[in-house]
Amino acid sequence: MAVTTDPSLAFGNVPIEIHQHIASYFDRDSDIGNYRLICRATNDAIDADGNSFWRARFLAIFEKPGFAHSGLRLNDNKQYRDLYKKRREMLMFALKKVGFKFGDTNREMKCLDLMVVLIKEACSNTKNGEKRTTYASKNLELIQTFSKKHGLLANYRGRVPSGRGPEHAFLAIKCALGPTLFGLEDPLCNDHFGFDEAQQMAYMPAIHMPIFGGSNGQTINMPWLHAQLTFWRYHFLHQHDGLLQNDFKALEACDRPRYWNSQLTQEPSPKALGRHWKGSYAFVDRDVIARIRNGHGREYHILDEMSGEQTPEPFQHICLEPRNPCDTVWPQEFEQHLKSLTPPVRKARTRAQKQGTYDGPELQSLRFDGEGYDASEDFMASGWLNQLPEQEGIPGWQRMTMMKYFVDEDTGIIDHEALWAYEGVVLPGGMMMVGRWWCPSDGDGASMYSGPFILWDVDGARYEDGLPR
Repeated sequence: MAVTTDPSLAFGNVPIEIHQHIASYFDRDSDIGNYRLICRATNDAIDADGNSFWRARFLAIFEKPGFAHSGLRLNDNKQYRDLYKKRREMLMFALKKVGFKFGDTNREMKCLDLMVVLIKEACSNTKNGEKRTTYASKNLELIQTFSKKHGLLANYRGRVPSGRGPEHAFLAIKCALGPTLFGLEDPLCNDHFGFDEAQQMAYMPAIHMPIFGGSNGQTINMPWLHAQLTFWRYHFLHQHDGLLQNDFKALEACDRPRYWNSQLTQEPSPKALGRHWKGSYAFVDRDVIARIRNGHGREYHILDEMSGEQTPEPFQHICLEPRNPCDTVWPQEFEQHLKSLTPPVRKARTRAQKQGTYDGPELQSLRFDGEGYDASEDFMASGWLNQLPEQEGIPGWQRMTMMKYFVDEDTGIIDHEALWAYEGVVLPGGMMMVGRWWCPSDGDGASMYSGPFILWDVDGARYEDGLPR
């Protein structure tokens, strides 16, 4: 009996659906290419049936792209095919044997453009209004794999980020991917280049290092924000010098920073935050702050102190609730220090323009109140969320201002000599915030007594009954 060696005879009568089913099991795109080379039947089958294979292949690796929600019909699958090949080529070959450094080369900028798209389309498969504690986003997992392979989130000593041009976009992406910076499995978790610079920026007063700027007063200071994340990454993950590294690593996965679980949107009003938050704040004595601000930390290591360090309660916990502004009075003293509802100043961009008040779209704000505790005391909190415009094409950023205060148990009167003001940035998705605390009664301007804080959402079934103790 003769045995045929012609693959066209062996594969020619196989249904198209079987060819596509076989190809769907190939992990590598090169294997799909090799399968197509077997014969005309295998080659034609991959593109047959209106390119339906490429749509399935795309959605197996990425989440729904923007055009999938636009109602297109005729050429949908061809768009999936072309977009799949373009993205895969970018992810596999654009930075081959190079890796990221400062985000300012043509190759890096093209990859950053793709990262922004993947961030915006992450969780696009979730339904509007659907609430999930966790959601495994294909795009976010892909970004994390890519970032670890090519050093997207690594810091490089010898150059302080300027935050201008392409570098500003690079920093915005790194900050939006904040939860990955605190991943215990990250091979770069002990890459802490630049901590001394980050520590100096973390303790700088607002007059020298404002959180927001730009011509509209709503552009985030990305070098400052990135420095905050670098500061906390050091203290949570550094194996030898991180003050909270043992406590942070002991947290369950649900109590560590995590990503958003619904697609990012740019709404006209702020997104309400989750209810339960865990976090910490760092501080040093006044004379030590002066040394840090003067750059002495770059010459020798200066130790920070942490709330709850070496105590049974290493992290503070706060419960936040949205409030109708009409139901409670917003103290004028709080507004004086926080400027939660004060429109930002519009800065002149040309000589012909004059400085004045903000003239952009009406600012939308959301009021909240809260209560919490740390290792030493219980406290109350009240504040606002202000919506921010997209930053480098990424939606979902918010400004958070909050006053932490104490109330006399007998009289119910606020202790106005023990106010602690907070201002910070809520990262896209509303799951993390970092910023600056300061003491309104202890200096202002260049002599402001201040330091960094971090909070992250830990909502889940274990906290449904209220604050854990």
